[in-house]
Amino acid sequence: MNTPIEFGGYILTNDEAEACMALLRDIWEKKRQEKMIQTVKTSISFEVSDAISKIGLEETKRIVREINRELRKLS
Repeated sequence: MNTPIEFGGYILTNDEAEACMALLRDIWEKKRQEKMIQTVKTSISFEVSDAISKIGLEETKRIVREINRELRKLS
C-alpha cells in the first residue's frame, strides 16, 4: 500500500519521493563535505600562523613548499 506524501502542495508518488530523498541526501553530503573542507582549511591556516610565530616566515615557507612537492607526487 502506497502512503501519499505531500510536498510543497503536491502529492508525490513513491518514485518521486525516493528521487527527492536521493537529491536531499546528495545536497546534505555536499554541505557536510564543504563544512569539513572549511574546518580543515581553518586548522591548516592556524598551524601555519603558529609555525610562523615559532620558527619564522622563511622556515615556514620552506616547510610548506616541501609539503607541496610531496603532495604533487601523490597526484
